[in-house]
Amino acid sequence: MLHPNGTTQMLALFGEDLRLSPSPATHTAWAEQAGLNWVYLPMPCQNETAFMSLCSALMECSGFQGGNITNPFKRSALNLPGVKLDGSAELCRAANTLYRVSENNQSVWRLANTDLAGCSETLSRILRSVNEQGDLNAALQFVILGTGAMADTCAQAISIACGHQHNSSTTLLSRTQLERGEILKHVPQNRKSHIVVINALPSGTRPEADRLASTALEELDQLPVYSKHLFEISYLETPASKHASSSGWGVTRGEILFEEQARASFKLWARCSASNSTTALQPSRE
Repeated sequence: MLHPNGTTQMLALFGEDLRLSPSPATHTAWAEQAGLNWVYLPMPCQNETAFMSLCSALMECSGFQGGNITNPFKRSALNLPGVKLDGSAELCRAANTLYRVSENNQSVWRLANTDLAGCSETLSRILRSVNEQGDLNAALQFVILGTGAMADTCAQAISIACGHQHNSSTTLLSRTQLERGEILKHVPQNRKSHIVVINALPSGTRPEADRLASTALEELDQLPVYSKHLFEISYLETPASKHASSSGWGVTRGEILFEEQARASFKLWARCSASNSTTALQPSRE
């Protein structure tokens, strides 16, 4: 059991609403298993100004090792002063992991987007499942609900996961388009295809996002394609994932995404791999 003292190092999770996040419990357990005198704390911030101020101040503290950045500050993080972007953050124009590296005997702050690794791995597993259904020459249609930082990361992950294996197309639907309905006007009508819907809205935490996602799936139900699959970014069971399951869709929730991005973040901080023990994917509801 951790007993904080004067040498304890701190990691933090920055976001707007962190009550359901499994990250603090997961990373605290991994740090303890690795013999690290670290503590990982949630740092809820109500606006971008508060986030920038708090994160910048902590970066001046020698005991701060970095942290994760979640909704809605993944793009704001790119504006943190004196921070360099690694390749993943540059590619996605968003970041979720702040970490230190040593360059020329100096400590330098960097930003990474480990969500990219989690999304790519999840999509690769979904594509293997699609391939097992046959029709290898059928087109793949990706429909991303949302146009925020996570949606852009998913679009980059599609390119990584697909490579040159598939004839694929990607459609991003904004909140405005989802509100207006008539979603099928924006999605190619291709009977000889598999469709993968990626719900990058904050489902499971915001009723409005749940409503938009569920309405979109109801409309996409009408598409006469070979198969339909929902990749739900949230690891929670949402109205959208319940609807997809009841309608015969394949459903993949965000457990793989969380696991992969968390392990990638931990390795950046600790310079070692996380334990293979089960992570805390049962969020607190207190």
